[in-house]
Amino acid sequence: MMKDVRKSVEDKARDLKKQVETSVSDVVRQGKETWRKWQYDEMPQLESYDRYIRKVKRDLNDIDNIMAKKRELASEVDDLLANATAQLQKRTDQADQATADNEVKLADLATKEVSFYKTQVQKLTALQQKMAADIDVLEQRYYEIQTKWKSIEVDRLSFVSDTTQERAEAKMDEVLHNLSWGTVEEAVQQVEQERFADEVEAVEKKAGTSLDELMDQLEEKYPKEDK
Repeated sequence: MMKDVRKSVEDKARDLKKQVETSVSDVVRQGKETWRKWQYDEMPQLESYDRYIRKVKRDLNDIDNIMAKKRELASEVDDLLANATAQLQKRTDQADQATADNEVKLADLATKEVSFYKTQVQKLTALQQKMAADIDVLEQRYYEIQTKWKSIEVDRLSFVSDTTQERAEAKMDEVLHNLSWGTVEEAVQQVEQERFADEVEAVEKKAGTSLDELMDQLEEKYPKEDK
C-alpha cells in the first residue's frame, strides 16, 4: 500500500517537473522567436551576414583544433628527443665503462645501443626542426587570419549599427508623422483612413485583384435594374 502511494507521488512529481520544464522551454523558445523576428525578419541582410559569421567561427574552431594537435605532436617529438639524448649519453658511458672493465659482451651490446640512439637523435632532431618551421608558418598564417577576423567583427558591429540607425530613423519619422495631426478629430480620421486602407489591401491580396475589379464583378453578378 505504501509502495503504491509512494509511486503515485513520484509519478505526480515527475509529471509536474515535466510541465515546469516544458513551460520554461516554451518561454525560452518564444523569447528566441521574438528576438529572431526583431533581428532578422526586419533585417534579412543581417541574417545572411550572421550565417556567414557562424560559418567563419566553425572554420576558426577547426583551425584551433588542428593547431592544438600540431603543437601536441611537436611536444611529443621534444619528449622523444630528450629521452633519446639521455639514453645515448647513458649507453655511451656504459659502453666506455664495460670496455674499461674488459666486459666484451656488455661493451658490444652497449655500443649497439649507442649506434641506435645516435640514429634516433639525428632523426628526431631533424623532425623537431622541421616541425618547428612548419608551426612557424602556421602561426604566421594564423595571426593573419585572427587579424582579419577581428576586422570582420568590427565590420559586423558597424553594419548592425547602420542598419539599426536606419530602422530607428524610419520609425521615428513614422511617429513624428502621426504626431503631426493637431486635433483629436484629425488623428482619429487619419487612423480610420489607414485602417480602411489596410482592410482594402487585405481583401485585394486575398482575392488577387483590385477593389475596383471586385466591385465590377459584384455589379456583373447583381446587375442593377433599369429605372
